Amino acid sequence: MKKNKILKYIFTTAFIGMSFVLFGQQDSIAIEDVDYKLEKIEGFQSNVKESLGNEFKRLESKIDDDYTLLKTLAGIGIGLNLLFIGGVYFKAKKYVDSELKKKFDKIITQRESDILDVVNNNDVEKQILKNKKILVLTSKEGDDKFLRKFFKTMGFSLDNIDYQKVNSYEDHFGKYDLVFANDEDESLGVNLTQEYFEQSPNDSVLFYFGKSYKRGTKEANRINFANSRTQIYGNLINLLKYQDLID
Repeated sequence: MKKNKILKYIFTTAFIGMSFVLFGQQDSIAIEDVDYKLEKIEGFQSNVKESLGNEFKRLESKIDDDYTLLKTLAGIGIGLNLLFIGGVYFKAKKYVDSELKKKFDKIITQRESDILDVVNNNDVEKQILKNKKILVLTSKEGDDKFLRKFFKTMGFSLDNIDYQKVNSYEDHFGKYDLVFANDEDESLGVNLTQEYFEQSPNDSVLFYFGKSYKRGTKEANRINFANSRTQIYGNLINLLKYQDLID
């Protein structure tokens, strides 16, 4: 609407201006001369209208072109770009966080009992490491350096671990929850190990670390074994848990 008013104003002004010029000429100008100039004015009007129309179309086309529009906006400055990118990023992050929370809540709900078991089991192990008293037997020729490091690293209370080096039976028994026979190098021997096991209190559990001790002895219901160092922790913890069940 505004474009048509502008064109109309331009054409009217031009026509009146040129009319004053024409009619201000000498009377000798022929009528056909006036007609000729009117044709020129009409031609000028047509040219101006066409020119302005093309310019408006060019601007509209430029605005309609998404790529050109983005380039024009980019000229405003990098701040706009950063604002746009930042907005997209935070919207995406908010969506991802929301989805992760939904999945996490679903897992927690579905696996609640399993998670509680893990928590409770971890608490039981902490109590074992803190409270269980252990007698560790090694031959006088044997080496207990690994076991000293093992019990310390695994978090057992060092005040509750009693290391004894023996070559014959001696009554070392106070109140121990577990008797640990360290026969990794077979220097302690099966016979001495068995003697200690047989003399141990019935409420103590027994652990043999080595490869020679025979299974199926009369202590079978309160003993566990480890043939290698990697088996010690798991088998030892399971034995001490079992002890709590039979107490």
